[in-house]
Amino acid sequence: MPLRIGDAFSGYRVLRLLGSGGMGEVYLVQHPRLPRQEALKVLRPEFSHDKSFRDRFIREADLASGLRHPHIVGIHDRGEHDGLLWIAMDYIEGTDLGQLLDGRYQQGLPVGHVLTVITAVASALDYAHKKGLLHRDVKPANILVADLDTDDPKIFLADFGIARPLDETAGITTTNMTVGTVAYAAPEQLMGEPMSGCADQYALAATTYHLLTGSHLFPNSNPAVVISRHLNTPPPFLAAVRPELASVDPVVSTALAKSPDDRFGCTSDFARSLVKAADRTTVGHAGAATVLAPATRKTPDPDSSATRKDSASSDTRTRWLVGGSFAAVLLLLACIGVFWQPWQQPELNGATSRSAEPATSAPTSTAVAPLPAPTSAAPWPQSTVGAPTVTVTARPTTPADVGFSASEQEFLNAVASLNAANGYTSAPTYLRAIGGGAASKDQQDHALVQRGYQLCAALDDGLDSSAARQRVLEPFNDHSVDMFDYYGAIVIGYATHRLCPQHSDKTGQI
Repeated sequence: MPLRIGDAFSGYRVLRLLGSGGMGEVYLVQHPRLPRQEALKVLRPEFSHDKSFRDRFIREADLASGLRHPHIVGIHDRGEHDGLLWIAMDYIEGTDLGQLLDGRYQQGLPVGHVLTVITAVASALDYAHKKGLLHRDVKPANILVADLDTDDPKIFLADFGIARPLDETAGITTTNMTVGTVAYAAPEQLMGEPMSGCADQYALAATTYHLLTGSHLFPNSNPAVVISRHLNTPPPFLAAVRPELASVDPVVSTALAKSPDDRFGCTSDFARSLVKAADRTTVGHAGAATVLAPATRKTPDPDSSATRKDSASSDTRTRWLVGGSFAAVLLLLACIGVFWQPWQQPELNGATSRSAEPATSAPTSTAVAPLPAPTSAAPWPQSTVGAPTVTVTARPTTPADVGFSASEQEFLNAVASLNAANGYTSAPTYLRAIGGGAASKDQQDHALVQRGYQLCAALDDGLDSSAARQRVLEPFNDHSVDMFDYYGAIVIGYATHRLCPQHSDKTGQI
């Protein structure tokens, strides 16, 4: 039950609700001893009572509390009250950029404003990266601003509470897709690859595009389509929307490179190159006039850190097209009847919710909660084709008394990330069902690998009929489990990418 105005909570006095989201509520509170107000995030019971989540929350709050930067929302304290975990942080009396995009700046912010914001946030990210932390959820709603139209704007990057140590991001088990918002997430984050500060740089570049145009980088209500475009589609031209920003296109495209190796060396390098390129349009300050430039893509200066390998080179393109099997399988499901509901992201910020979200709070912003796991979508079409019994000769399945191959273990590690601690509350039930109700984890793992190879064998047989496509879906299809369509799509993506990535060349037939 939400707290009420005047309630006491762990010594704090509740002044008002700032926002509500999937993980809990954020309140404006009076500090019990000091004459100041803070923002208090209180987690919901289902998270507070989960031991794995509790341990992670405490560890990450401790890590984030060590950040001291003029553009990072500071964390002051954490604790537990009546069985609920809480964290106290700076209260920023302002709004977030997501609110500005939906209200005052629906066609994009003035270029000068964007340059100021991106420079500040890039500085904050580089500072955190040097401290060994990734943010992993950079987006307009997590950037709080005040006095943006003045000579002394206040800019803060919020919600470092879901940050991760850099040395703990090697793999999907520490890269929860429900945390990073899909609209801004880097390809390596979506694929569960090892992550570096380049992932935050990509998200900041996607945020830059949104701030300059008023539109998402890859606008679509279907997350599967958005994921696929992040993995395989070149970023759209800024100049197509704002012709005067043609000189900025190469810089933003560099930061949005599919491969982290092709991006800038650090996030501040991206910001500096952005400012330099924007200066060519005579943008001198917030709201300054601009000079129209031809709507053609330009090449970064040879002496600029924006210079990089051609993002369309065959090796990079091949890498991400193969990796794109994850998105391609999701799109397969959409094509044959899996209709994802447009994701609605309740933000723990304090302003009126954006048009695609329910209004939950008063007009003030604070830290933002992670994206909750998607709600149940329409079910897959009921199959009339029985689950195939396949004898795989090209890739033999692993007997129960033999260890897993490297690719099989990668697949199982990815599947293991679908757990309640990462926000996938229904996943264990689904995995037990498709694992045949195995009594032990080892038996379940072997059943999952077997089903993965059944999927690969079905792909070997081709996709020339609806029955063939059903056989591709069938190994991970269990209609008895809530959200089977969502988890099935993810696991099919994992299996295809890890066990038979050669089938990425068949996705065009689906």
